[in-house]
Amino acid sequence: MAFHIEISFKTFKQHSFKRQIRDFKRADYEGLKNQLNDTDWDDVVFNSNNINDVLMNFSKTFESTVNRYIPTKTITVRPNDKPFMNNLIRNKIRHRNRIHHKAKTSNNPDHWKKFREIRNEIISLVRKAKDDYK
Repeated sequence: MAFHIEISFKTFKQHSFKRQIRDFKRADYEGLKNQLNDTDWDDVVFNSNNINDVLMNFSKTFESTVNRYIPTKTITVRPNDKPFMNNLIRNKIRHRNRIHHKAKTSNNPDHWKKFREIRNEIISLVRKAKDDYK
């Protein structure tokens, strides 16, 4: 006699999202340093007796200066990706999937050969990416 119990649960897939980050490779550090040195910090910090106002003035001044000299860029955060995944591997996988679909529908030996070549290339890229990540 066997008992069967149905277990149901939901899995939640986190969606990718865009995020702004600083692009420090394109920053103008010399201009930032000069601007910070030229700023009258006494006027920024000591113009109020309220510590919250002082902090707000300092934060606004510093942030506006940083925004002027360190650009931002938009990146896509993919929470479900493995940490070693990159755009090259992702694009190759898409290409492989398209070729695989074409090979299945046409059953052409040349398409299957192309699919196997791309599949093997992806395997090599993933192995290298995993080794580099470790």
